[in-house]
Amino acid sequence: MKYSIIIAVYNRLEEVKELLESAEKLEGDRRLFELLFVDDGSKDGFKEFIEQYRSASGLQIRAIYQQNQGPGAARNYGMSKAQGEYFIFVDSDCMFPPQWLAEIEKAQNEHHYDAFGGPDTCHPSFSPLLKAINYSMTSFIGTGGTRGNKKHVGRFYPRSFNMGISRKVYDMIGGMGGLRHGQDMDYSMRIYNAGFKVGLIADAYVYHKRRTSIPKFFRQIFNWGVARINLSRRHPHTLPHATVIRCRYGIQNRCRLSVGKFGGPVAFGIGIHELDRPLSGIQHAVKYRIICYPTGRLTDVRHAMQRYSGLN
Repeated sequence: MKYSIIIAVYNRLEEVKELLESAEKLEGDRRLFELLFVDDGSKDGFKEFIEQYRSASGLQIRAIYQQNQGPGAARNYGMSKAQGEYFIFVDSDCMFPPQWLAEIEKAQNEHHYDAFGGPDTCHPSFSPLLKAINYSMTSFIGTGGTRGNKKHVGRFYPRSFNMGISRKVYDMIGGMGGLRHGQDMDYSMRIYNAGFKVGLIADAYVYHKRRTSIPKFFRQIFNWGVARINLSRRHPHTLPHATVIRCRYGIQNRCRLSVGKFGGPVAFGIGIHELDRPLSGIQHAVKYRIICYPTGRLTDVRHAMQRYSGLN
């Protein structure tokens, strides 16, 4: 068996049903892969459902169980029990387009990546709110393409909603770490640091439903801000604390700056600030290390700019 598709599950039965419906339509030989669900202590009837489920297309489905320990521990347990040469992580709130695994197989036959990932996007059936959330999470100005975009400004980091690694990677560096939020980014950074070949498979996208309300999405963004702080502490040379973006308009002799929360979407930025002098063209999209906090407070932008860029 070549691929073990590992899905960590915690009280997401309705999402699992949608994921399975899309998996039944996947192209390719069913002997090539397995779906391995790792139940992290669900109490919504998942165990009863999955044990009675019978695939209409011959999918190989297994489920294993553990007491609630979080998604990272669930994925690690899944890797310890997986049968494939490659482990692919997919979130339970994702759905597959039919060609998803075929695109991975084609890219692997050509490039032989040690680790890889694909983008996430929205399905045409998603609500306008979900489509808006998808845009804010995947657009060029939102994350700079680090989630999986051909037009990225920085290094691509595979993420656990659509991320694959070889068994060789697991044997060498072990499983995911103990971060509650951002453990997949930490894992990708460790993979890079170990010298493995990592690639983006742009056509192997998944439909990602994400959070279904503004409060839930806000909490997700807040937690990601906390994760970026922890990641920058573990990998200080990998991620800046924030990204400063110069807007394409000015007010008299001033340059207006939008400071996005930890490089996140400007729509969810911590604040908008002005400098008393315009930036030169070469400073148009430079990343500055401005110290931010998940409470929404940040150090004085003018002082930080002077400190890190020499502006007076």
